[in-house]
Amino acid sequence: MLNPNTIYYSQELRSYAMLLGLSSVFIILCYIIYKAINDEIINNQTTITIYLIILGIALVLTHYYAYIFVLSVGVVLLAISLYKQKLYKHIFLIFFIIGLAGIAWLLIHLNYGALIYRMSNSYNGSEWIYENTIFHLLFSIILSSFGKFGWAVIIVASIYILIKDQQTTKKYIIHYLPFIIMIIVELTIISIIFIFFSKTMTQRYFVMLYPIIYLFIAILFTNEKLKYFALALLISIYLHSMYISSTYVKNNIRGASNFIKQNFDSHYCKLPLSWDSYARYLQDYEILHKPTIQNNCDLIFFTIDSSDHFIHTKTILKENNIKHYILNNFNGAVVVTKKLESK
Repeated sequence: MLNPNTIYYSQELRSYAMLLGLSSVFIILCYIIYKAINDEIINNQTTITIYLIILGIALVLTHYYAYIFVLSVGVVLLAISLYKQKLYKHIFLIFFIIGLAGIAWLLIHLNYGALIYRMSNSYNGSEWIYENTIFHLLFSIILSSFGKFGWAVIIVASIYILIKDQQTTKKYIIHYLPFIIMIIVELTIISIIFIFFSKTMTQRYFVMLYPIIYLFIAILFTNEKLKYFALALLISIYLHSMYISSTYVKNNIRGASNFIKQNFDSHYCKLPLSWDSYARYLQDYEILHKPTIQNNCDLIFFTIDSSDHFIHTKTILKENNIKHYILNNFNGAVVVTKKLESK
């Protein structure tokens, strides 16, 4: 709950907070099923099955990349159950039903949501893409689950418990190994998609991995020797959240939109955007999807750019043969104009 990403996306009521909540309960129930596979008695097995199906369907309806998460968890659990020859029919049924719902939802989006078109555009660089390397993306996913200060505490605590109680530490790791494999499977699928299909992704799309990591930390910190490290971990995450909150500056899309409304009439001006979502306050304007020099209108482009000296925006303008312009900056929300000075 103290993770900066959780706080940020919860206060905005965005889908990523919902993904984190759903996947947290989903992983706990999967862990209970995993214990049952290992001959531990569980109660209310039918209820857990129903909850898993509901949660799994809710996840795939919430975000495209939740498909990868559910698939990774399902494949590993099914493999273990087949190896142990226990509950494999039960687990197959759970993920088969989730899969059917996911396929139906995907077909709807392929036919009515222009999913293939958007994936093709992202691969060709026509839409927003993650501009760093796949290694940077994977590292960011793992790092953002606790932040650098939280991970520092976890690493020190792990070394401490390994020295103090090596046998217990090995037992924790062996017991948790399938969940490490789930993470590896998902990161592998992410890498394949990134390299061969679509780069329209960022670390927040994969918050579903956080609960798997948190589960391991919860198991590790049940060791009595780590009680003070647990307190240090909570404090470090809390301080990290405060730091992120105090230094974060949100792009002022509303301010940029007001600037456009005040200076450009929708009857004469079209709205050239880098992404349709930026038109949330400007629904009266006809949208264009690239910077454009308009007759009788000085509005050229509206985008978000956090790069140094707005290099990304300047590159797009250059690619579209636009040379003379003014950048009106609203905390990273950029309105490009021909003549108007920024207000």
